[in-house]
Amino acid sequence: TRKVAGEESTGVYLDQAFAALRVLSDQARHLARSSVAVTRGLCVRVVSVHMANDSKARGTHVFCYRITLHNQGEDTLKLVGREWKILDANGQIASTVPKHSPGVIGQHPELRPGECFEYHSGCDVHTREGTMKGSFQMRVVQCASDPRDDGAEFDAVVEAFRLLPP
Repeated sequence: TRKVAGEESTGVYLDQAFAALRVLSDQARHLARSSVAVTRGLCVRVVSVHMANDSKARGTHVFCYRITLHNQGEDTLKLVGREWKILDANGQIASTVPKHSPGVIGQHPELRPGECFEYHSGCDVHTREGTMKGSFQMRVVQCASDPRDDGAEFDAVVEAFRLLPP
């Protein structure tokens, strides 16, 4: 067999190019399963993952999601409630958690400026994929700029994120 000059390096470059495409594809799927929103200095980050073993055992599609709340503002905030809307692949409501449902995982975290709170929870949908969105009801415990805002409440948006199998 006769080799052409540069043939070996071309193969290496192709391997690297395909590896890069696989990484980009994985990143795109991760991005689709994630969301980030900032409301009044509270950054809400979400990422979901499909739980294959639980899905098989329960006969439905089970997803776990991780929520990170990061207080990037100057006010001390307290999570007092939540609201969720879970949609199936057809856009039909699979499940809801009504607005002002108390806390998250039995907690009402208080976040001073710079602090984070993270928790995991889960949901299931009968279709292979779905979408989830909602909000957290937050109370200003201590307002840095105007004490008259102490006790004020607002909804911290949770942008829609996809529930996708691998």
